[in-house]
Amino acid sequence: MKKRLLMQLLAVVCAVSAYASYSVGSYIYSPTAKYKITGDNLVTNGTFDVGDGYQGWTNEEGTEVAGGVWTISREQGPNGENVIVSQQASADSLATLRNSWSLAPGFYTISYWVKSPSALSSTITAGSTNYVNFFLNETDDNTITTAVAQPATFLTDWTQVVFTAEVTAQSYLVFNANNVATDIMFTGFEIHQAIEVYDTRIAERYVSTVEKLLSEPEFAEGAEEVMGALNMIVKAELEAGPEDGTTITDLIQQFDTDIYQPYINSVAGNTVGTYLTNWNGWPYINWNNMSTRNQWTFEGGRWGFSPNDESLERPADDGYVASAGIQTSYDLEVGLRIASGTFNNTSLKAGKYMFSVEAQANAAANKAAPYGADHSYLITEPSIWLGADTTLCENDTLNGYYWKKYYTIVEVTEEQIANGTEVSAGFLFPRMANGRGGRYSLRNPEFRIIGKSQEEVDHLYSYDQLAVQQNALKQRIDSATVVNTLTHGAGYPWGHAVLQDSIDKFTAVYQELLTVVDANGTELQPDRVTLEYKDEILAAVSAMNTSISHFYSTNKVYQTLISDVRTCRRSLDAEANAAGDKATFEAVINQAQAMIDATTRDADEVDAFNAMDTELLQAKEAFEMGTASRANPASLYVADKNLNFESWTSKSTYSSDRTVNGWNLTIGADGKQWDIGPNDGYVLGGRASIWRGTSVGPNGRIQRTQTLTKPGVYEFRSRAFSAEYGDGAHWSEYMAIATICGSILDWDTFENTPVDTIYKPNVRLFFGPEGSINDSITLTKCAPGDYQRNPLTDALVYTRETGMEYSVIYVKTSSDEEIVELGLEAFDNGATAGASTFGLGDNRFYYLGPEAAYSTATEADYNAEVAKAKDLIKQYGVDHESVGWIVYKLMRLVGDEDYPWVEDGPGYQAPATLQDKQNVYLSLIELEQMIQWTLDPEGAAEAAGISEQTVAEDLTATKAGVYSLSGAKVGNSLQNLPKGIYIFNGKKYMVK
Repeated sequence: MKKRLLMQLLAVVCAVSAYASYSVGSYIYSPTAKYKITGDNLVTNGTFDVGDGYQGWTNEEGTEVAGGVWTISREQGPNGENVIVSQQASADSLATLRNSWSLAPGFYTISYWVKSPSALSSTITAGSTNYVNFFLNETDDNTITTAVAQPATFLTDWTQVVFTAEVTAQSYLVFNANNVATDIMFTGFEIHQAIEVYDTRIAERYVSTVEKLLSEPEFAEGAEEVMGALNMIVKAELEAGPEDGTTITDLIQQFDTDIYQPYINSVAGNTVGTYLTNWNGWPYINWNNMSTRNQWTFEGGRWGFSPNDESLERPADDGYVASAGIQTSYDLEVGLRIASGTFNNTSLKAGKYMFSVEAQANAAANKAAPYGADHSYLITEPSIWLGADTTLCENDTLNGYYWKKYYTIVEVTEEQIANGTEVSAGFLFPRMANGRGGRYSLRNPEFRIIGKSQEEVDHLYSYDQLAVQQNALKQRIDSATVVNTLTHGAGYPWGHAVLQDSIDKFTAVYQELLTVVDANGTELQPDRVTLEYKDEILAAVSAMNTSISHFYSTNKVYQTLISDVRTCRRSLDAEANAAGDKATFEAVINQAQAMIDATTRDADEVDAFNAMDTELLQAKEAFEMGTASRANPASLYVADKNLNFESWTSKSTYSSDRTVNGWNLTIGADGKQWDIGPNDGYVLGGRASIWRGTSVGPNGRIQRTQTLTKPGVYEFRSRAFSAEYGDGAHWSEYMAIATICGSILDWDTFENTPVDTIYKPNVRLFFGPEGSINDSITLTKCAPGDYQRNPLTDALVYTRETGMEYSVIYVKTSSDEEIVELGLEAFDNGATAGASTFGLGDNRFYYLGPEAAYSTATEADYNAEVAKAKDLIKQYGVDHESVGWIVYKLMRLVGDEDYPWVEDGPGYQAPATLQDKQNVYLSLIELEQMIQWTLDPEGAAEAAGISEQTVAEDLTATKAGVYSLSGAKVGNSLQNLPKGIYIFNGKKYMVK
């Protein structure tokens, strides 16, 4: 084990009778290591029995120990020694207990005994309660050059605390104790030169585990021979007391590999690596990011996984380890279970099973990752279970870097199998309460079938896997046969011949499979029931899946063009577009329709249809831009159709700079990831967000480009957020990074709180010329907690991550094509001046016509909305029970001189630019909608354009489908759906 100048604090609880002074050649133990004493004790009065008991001990000023603070008590130590007792806590330097010793270069053990009236933790922070510290310096003063100690736990029994330190140059080791609680006793101070030797407890633990397991009745047959080999190979060497450890480590490895593992595999085959995933194949994953992986569930949060590289204070040879940790001041309660439903009558049968896992644990020592280790705190009574049988490991402790193997054996009956009983298994660590913090680790889980050899288990697994793929192949063939009957009318004219070829090919594969395992599951050729043959069938299943998917994707553009033709005809006939160039647009629509009408079965026209669809949508954009205005915005064509992260069907994370699905992602120096994918709060597609934590503001940029043509006003609209997280009610974090606009009414009550805290987070939406953006807006709208009503679901779910409407305006003046970029970025986003998370979604990209007309319309809309807001302010007022706090926000946006807060606050600054007026306009609408949803939800639904279900042309069945707000398809029609709000043809509908 690598030595360091500063070694961590180590402690072990010993029985009272265990105390003895160490002599040269004797051993001293910590929870994690064993040391051999090579030098005499350098402490001359460690048991306070020389002279008056105080000899050699002083206070911090170098004068005699204060008798009213420290007293000597005779024969009260663990073996009848004298002790020194704290009489009262005092931070005065004259109340310090101090001693020092000159140390030559070398490796030392430092130890003492302590007993406290109640369990408590010491500290090494000068001035704090229970300050007990050892440190090194070269001047024998009170300057701490290198702290040797870490906080220790003082218990009600005599406890020995052991430190180790490697001294590289002549130094003084100084002891200081100050402000120590009344009646704490110290004695037995010893300092010895020492060497670290092999910790024989490692071999003892291995021997004990093997002996215990071999004594189980289930392993009686053949156990005697294994036990004899254990005694001959391992125990004989252990009894010799090896100090080097190389030989006994090799002997344990030899015994385990050549004798024990073959024996245990012959009587109880392990399902890890077959039915259960072997952890050793997993990649590294950071803490707090691992929950269910394959069949394993890691409960309680804070879990991560790593092939051990001497991180997390574990030796480098610990293997693949799952670990959960949290710093001091937090509780930790975590465990592992095999996911429910893994073991039932579809695979394993009635019989006896054994679940085992190796565990390791320690309490935390501090708040700095990886949180240190306080080994003086014993972690007691973990639990292991299998099925309904939970075994509490009573009188058992985990403490230190060593591993302990736990196991339990349970019989699963035929009755349980018949009733569908799920056989789960797991291990639960005890709760580390009272803000103790700590780290729990697990490795080498095993789930064994007793009575079946490893060879039998492997064959059973091969059979189960082959049966699964056999059924899957039959299902795919049957499904493809049905799919191949789809016609033009259903939207599927192409790809039938190719799909039929796959059906014929893999039907032959299935018929051959029936000669190995028949349709009833009988093995006709057991020697061919292998994982290799299973993989052949799996490849056939995959190929059938690909054929079916190819059939659907081949026909997708045909269906898309039909849908886009319908959309374009609605745009052509819309009254708002009456002045547009209808002839040109209609010609393209007719061309697309003619292509649809002329297609034949199995024609190869995918590329032509894709080109036609692009031409059609570009014609739609040109047509709508010709009549675009503020009241009639034209949605711009996006070539990759991924403005709203539609291409992400599940959440993806990106931890380095890259371009994906049309978006360029930049990761800031903090190294955090962009998370992109579906999100319940965003109805048009997905959401992109990034999160750092509560201590550092994340930085990053997400951006895409677009080509603009006509002069005029363009708008990038998005629902975006920036927020800060912290502990408790979060008020301190908000106040630290926020500028409060207006007087604070009452921060202790939510009803009268101006909760639209205004951030200055250096987080902004941007939109403008590529490389020279000057149009952007800082994300300023945010409120802590769940205080607002969601305008889509009629629920008070406005959290920190609820996106709010923002608008960024760009006015194009030239007639030349111009490339612009748009997106969200944060740089120089510090923890006290920024946000710990931000993101965007529901993006829209509009052309709004000439600047002059847009400016006039914006001014009119803004003035009308301000007037409406003032009417609501007069109607409800800040004292209104339900909406008073929303009214207060309205007051701050409109800034009327009649409102008292203007005089007391920072003053009101009216919006000056088109962009500012548009954003105030959007904010006013949001607040007005919140008032409506609070007071009249049904009326607000109508005002928001959410229509009650009717049987109209728009609402009839369609292959496009109906979706929930979270993006899940729920059917093809709104008819007969349960109450709720749905997305249909890009619009929201309420079913009552």
